[in-house]
Amino acid sequence: FDLLFSFGVEEIDNLTQHTMTFLPDDQVAWAQHQMQVGKEKGLRTILMSHHQLFSRASSPGVPNGDLSEAATMPDRVYGTYAASEFSTRAADLPGGLGDGVESTVNTRLLHQFPPEALKDVAAWFWGHEHTSMIFEPYAGLERGRCIGNGAIGDNVEADYFGTDDSLETGPWGGFPEIIPGSEIQHGDNFWGLGFATMTLSGKQATVDYFQLLDSKTPDGPGIVWGNATKYFTETFE
Repeated sequence: FDLLFSFGVEEIDNLTQHTMTFLPDDQVAWAQHQMQVGKEKGLRTILMSHHQLFSRASSPGVPNGDLSEAATMPDRVYGTYAASEFSTRAADLPGGLGDGVESTVNTRLLHQFPPEALKDVAAWFWGHEHTSMIFEPYAGLERGRCIGNGAIGDNVEADYFGTDDSLETGPWGGFPEIIPGSEIQHGDNFWGLGFATMTLSGKQATVDYFQLLDSKTPDGPGIVWGNATKYFTETFE
């Protein structure tokens, strides 16, 4: 496997909305080159990033925003990074959505990593949301994995696997679905904290997903977190 860790131009608030995260020119060129080299060597790529390619309940932002783009101008003028991605307007991105439309998919990242590139990606692990979501194939990606629940657990009353119906899903046929049987559990007060381990063996990768659940102890210290237990395992090539 070819392992890539990606970072990008951070989402920027423009008073009412924020713009989508994407890679600056040098980073996307580097990532695409590494993926191509891996492909030539018969390797598949595993991507890891903070921000997500898609979500059921968290907007990735909007493609364009005048204030947001202006805020990056000093860095671009002084050569901190180049960001030609802004020159592609929303309607020309995957899905063909309008400037202010928020969807389930970060269409800027999908523009930089289109389906023809994603077919060589075995899995993409991300965080940002404080949840654990193991998704069915979606938006051209075979395995999207959110593992952002390492430190902050949602309140047990939260609609953990719910959807944000304000997000546009049409171009992708609906919301991304969770693999049945892969759902994390909750304790007395919070949804589980968790982490994942990956074991590489030849052409195979085995990923084990673990959870820590809390319990109430009224006569003790308050909330106690249990030991980590495995709740899902997958193996892929």
